[in-house]
Amino acid sequence: MNKEKLFSFLDDLGIDKTGKLEKERYVLELEDSDEYSRYYTILDHTDDLDLNDTSSMSEEFATVLTYTNDEYKIKLNANFNDDYYTFTVEDL
Repeated sequence: MNKEKLFSFLDDLGIDKTGKLEKERYVLELEDSDEYSRYYTILDHTDDLDLNDTSSMSEEFATVLTYTNDEYKIKLNANFNDDYYTFTVEDL
């Protein structure tokens, strides 16, 4: 994963870059459901990202939303019972 290219993409989205850049993905733990909602709004209103229904799941207590573009797969995860939320980016 190209760090400079990823950080430029995150800057364009207005996404926080304080997450962990692992070998194959970028992971950002979100503070709470309010921050999760803010990230959802950003992703949902970004024209060059498409919600991938087949890779997404929504249940009463957990949600995984997967967005893609030509370069990245982005997952927004929520575990409402444990109040645990993450934002991840992987190369396609």
